[in-house]
Amino acid sequence: MRILHVCHLFSAELEGGVQSYVSGLLDHQRAAGHEVCVLSGSLSYDGPATVDEGGCDGVPVTTIHRAPEERWSADLGSERIGAVVEKALAAFRPDVCHVHHWQGLTNDIVRRAVAYGARVVVTLHDLFTTCPLFFRMRVDTESCPSELPLGECAKCLLGGLGGVGAVELKALLAERHEQLQQELDAASAVTTMSAYMRDRLSAVPYFRRQAIQVLPIGVMHDELESVDPPAPEPGRLRIANWAGIAPRKGLHVLLEALAGSAHASAFEVHVHGHEDNREYVRDLRRLQGDVDVRWRGPFTGATSLLEVAATCDLAVFPSLEEPYGLAQDEAMLLGMPVVVADQGAPPERVGGRGIVVPVDDPKALRAVLERLLVAPEELGGLREGPCGARRIREHLPELMDLYGRLLNA
Repeated sequence: MRILHVCHLFSAELEGGVQSYVSGLLDHQRAAGHEVCVLSGSLSYDGPATVDEGGCDGVPVTTIHRAPEERWSADLGSERIGAVVEKALAAFRPDVCHVHHWQGLTNDIVRRAVAYGARVVVTLHDLFTTCPLFFRMRVDTESCPSELPLGECAKCLLGGLGGVGAVELKALLAERHEQLQQELDAASAVTTMSAYMRDRLSAVPYFRRQAIQVLPIGVMHDELESVDPPAPEPGRLRIANWAGIAPRKGLHVLLEALAGSAHASAFEVHVHGHEDNREYVRDLRRLQGDVDVRWRGPFTGATSLLEVAATCDLAVFPSLEEPYGLAQDEAMLLGMPVVVADQGAPPERVGGRGIVVPVDDPKALRAVLERLLVAPEELGGLREGPCGARRIREHLPELMDLYGRLLNA
């Protein structure tokens, strides 16, 4: 089978959840004898409009770089990028085109691939098809209701389209949403990773696609296994977080919860990730108070994850919006107890391995962590609890079965 993966990013610029997932698919699909190729956008839109032909670990990768005027190409379309898409389709001749994103590309990728003759699978990794800012969050820490009118959406984007006014912007958003709904209508199959995501999308009034298959994905590191926890340290709770240092991930909720505790100095928090958002990191440092926060920096690879699990008692992920949560799966596969917020997909999978707390509620989170501090035996019970975490090798047969059914239809 010849499989073309289309994503918004596949480079050394940033390793995100989508890129990690696509990388895992490429490894497994190549190992099974399939021919694979990647068509990718780029984060930058401030240079010349160019196309790079290269490779990554033996996989051909075409990367499209946008010019400044193409910043909103995924929302409003780009004939230039569309022509590059068609050239890639003609050159690789895929049986299946798996579209993971439009961002950084153009808003008619699916329809161009269908016109070429490929079966097209779309995986909705986030809420981009209903929100240009990906996550339906009005500001960094406030989720938007499903029924929010486009006039309110336009207010979020004012100033981002070079002086376009609110009335014109509302019309552009309406056209954007119509084009993306046509994309979803044209796809051979549309999947998303969680029932939460399916329901969150379907609740938006102008989201039309009804046939959405829930297909949980899985972490890239197939070698992750449960490891022994660290030796108990009475009167101390060691907490890990590696979901990303961004407001949406809710680290401020965790630090506010702990800093407000009468036992703040008994908590040790290991934060892993890029500190690119300097303003947010400064806010976090101001929040931490007497909490012992260890800023560990970024890491990659299963070995680093094994070290985290061997040195921390539990993982806490108080995300404000979490479409899936690969870090949560990684923690559970490592045998770690988890505490997660109830806004998002992780509660579907934590089972008996974790505790679910109300989103953006420092007091509720504090109460749970103080309880675990004084009753560490509860952690042992959580470690033995069942969960729905999975590796990509468990996901792949389901995906390949979907590809096969589409080709045989």
